[in-house]
Amino acid sequence: MKKCAKCGIEKDESEFYKSRNRKDGFQPYCKVCEKIKGKKYRTDNEEKVSSASKEYYQKNKEAIREKHKKYNEKNSEKKREWNSSYYQSRIEHFRRKHRQYGKKHVEEAKERRKKWVIENPERNKEYFRNYDPLRKKAHWTISNALRGGKVKKPEYCEVCDMREEKLDAHHHDYSKPLEVIWCCKDCHGMLDRLRRKKECASTDG
Repeated sequence: MKKCAKCGIEKDESEFYKSRNRKDGFQPYCKVCEKIKGKKYRTDNEEKVSSASKEYYQKNKEAIREKHKKYNEKNSEKKREWNSSYYQSRIEHFRRKHRQYGKKHVEEAKERRKKWVIENPERNKEYFRNYDPLRKKAHWTISNALRGGKVKKPEYCEVCDMREEKLDAHHHDYSKPLEVIWCCKDCHGMLDRLRRKKECASTDG
């Protein structure tokens, strides 16, 4: 056990950062107090810390990238779970950001797509050759029904109830092309991931 020099609470040694320069091998402040101290310093010296971080990154760019690469490879599952948890905890924030970015960069996205098609004609052809015929037929059917007035697109996402100018048609089953859920881009991505997960589970089972 060790007593923190800042908060005065006696804690287990695992609650202290290690230090080679200390006689007992640990920092005098506990991890909680060290974090509070570090946060205060970064807030009070924001410009200095930012400048030092950028300078350090530029000098050690390759080593940092290699370190991150090794960590990601070693902890891929842990990182995936953390990313998923973080996204779910701030899903409304990310949806708002995605919508704002999408509306602001519509033309840029079109130009990037057009450029990619021109620069990668073979990959583009391969993509359409391998495109699921049933999926293609479902997309054509719902598009034609929409243009012909047989189907009416709502103004709100049927999943999150957010108002959107452009809604996607999500198919749970491509063999039923007119049975769709009208949803925003974020919800469409989520529904697609859930469907793929279900398909993988049924295949594995």
